[in-house]
Amino acid sequence: MDELKLVLEREIGAAAGQAGAIEPWHSFWHYRPELNFPPRTIRELADYQGGKHLALACTQTDLSAAAQKKLLHSWCEYLPQLQQVEFLWLQSRVPQQLFDAACAMPKLKGLYIKWGGMTCAAALSAARQLTYLHLGSTPSLQPLEVLSELTQLRWLELENIRASHDLSFLTPLTALRGLSLTGDSNSLKTLKLNSVAPLLSLKQLQWLQLQTVDIEDQSLELIAMLPALKQLLLSNTFPMADIALLAGRRPDIHCDLFQPCSEMVSWTKCKKCQNATMVMLTGKGTPWLCTSCDGARISRHQDEFRRIVQNAAL
Repeated sequence: MDELKLVLEREIGAAAGQAGAIEPWHSFWHYRPELNFPPRTIRELADYQGGKHLALACTQTDLSAAAQKKLLHSWCEYLPQLQQVEFLWLQSRVPQQLFDAACAMPKLKGLYIKWGGMTCAAALSAARQLTYLHLGSTPSLQPLEVLSELTQLRWLELENIRASHDLSFLTPLTALRGLSLTGDSNSLKTLKLNSVAPLLSLKQLQWLQLQTVDIEDQSLELIAMLPALKQLLLSNTFPMADIALLAGRRPDIHCDLFQPCSEMVSWTKCKKCQNATMVMLTGKGTPWLCTSCDGARISRHQDEFRRIVQNAAL
């Protein structure tokens, strides 16, 4: 884990211009106020005072329709002219024209889109220097094959994009260190992945997030074949046996689900004894149980999980 933390310190520290408090499970884009990363979000062109970092929210404003249209048009004209900006955060809904303008920025290395209404990803082909990319909830964005051209990408995060069910576009992205594939975290609608086999080309991948996703064959077996992987973030939507098998085969990977159950939580109580003694069992479809009232069931689950882990490690 120290190795991954050093990588993130180099990546994020370089982007922010200084060192910061970085944990191995943090995304590259994790908010770090001590680094001013991202900077203060602005709306008007006059508020940009120069520099390599720009955070912008120029839609979803309280302006009149005419003033809103004018503001958006101004930024779409201005962004491709900015020679200094290397990292851009778009913190409100991104329409197609704003996305296209951002991709045309000449020195852009990092692009964070909170969410968007874009349908065409073709403009990304012009952003050949992009190294860090977060595409927040943009369900209709396609085609993702354009990402295959961005072979310098080191960090890629895709959220709630239906076209990402086919991961074949990842095969050429061999420089990736971090990858996040998630469904809709708000509605909990899962992203259905055809296969994770394209991940096998990512020999340098160290950080992987698969949350609110389903894999067609439900198998995590291929994840064990990622040689550099150190940090894995999973939602509890995979069969217990698959998680335990992966935990046994790759004890060097840190994953919260590589335990038979969670720690006790304080935010919910057992309906029987009214104590805050509830734990989440690892595995799809498993219930929350009380350590006081359901001790025998928890013990059986723990024993089975540990048995699979031990057999996998032989």
